[in-house]
Amino acid sequence: MGTGREINYHILFRIMQRCHQQDFRIKKLLLMCLQSYHQKDDQTLLLSCGILTNSTYSTDPFTRMLAARIFVSIKDSHIFDYFFSVLCRLLKDKDFLVRKTAVICALRLYETEPELFFYENSVPDLLLKSLSDPSPIVVTNTAKILYEIQVEEPKRNIFPINKTVINNLLSILSQSNELKIDIIFCF
Repeated sequence: MGTGREINYHILFRIMQRCHQQDFRIKKLLLMCLQSYHQKDDQTLLLSCGILTNSTYSTDPFTRMLAARIFVSIKDSHIFDYFFSVLCRLLKDKDFLVRKTAVICALRLYETEPELFFYENSVPDLLLKSLSDPSPIVVTNTAKILYEIQVEEPKRNIFPINKTVINNLLSILSQSNELKIDIIFCF
């Protein structure tokens, strides 16, 4: 089952049925297979979306993180309509690795569908709330992404530098390594 080879629909649907496994190694393999073969047709794409959406509700944070990364890597503009609500939920997740991945996925959403990113300002608002996250890795990634978007969209005030933002960035300095400190001071 290599890339570029045809896969039988019967086998593909059996793979999709197995995606509710609890073992992370099997789940990872099945989700990676979905990433390779979702492009067959619209029906397969919709089934993949459903499976990836269900995987973002998993109790395992690594499964949620992997599902978000695969969701955003699908190169179809229609997929982001499904991913928008998932992204908003993952930006508020209880695990910091999932939130970090969701912040990176928000940048991918901006690069692919900027009008959906700014839809009702919900994603930028959630990213601004992520600046007060207790995890330094989430804060530095969020600050870097908001800064990049602000440079590309200077007319929008997406990354306001005010007292609250500066206090949040300074509060994580003691918990950060040199790379994160460099990212913060480059603003």
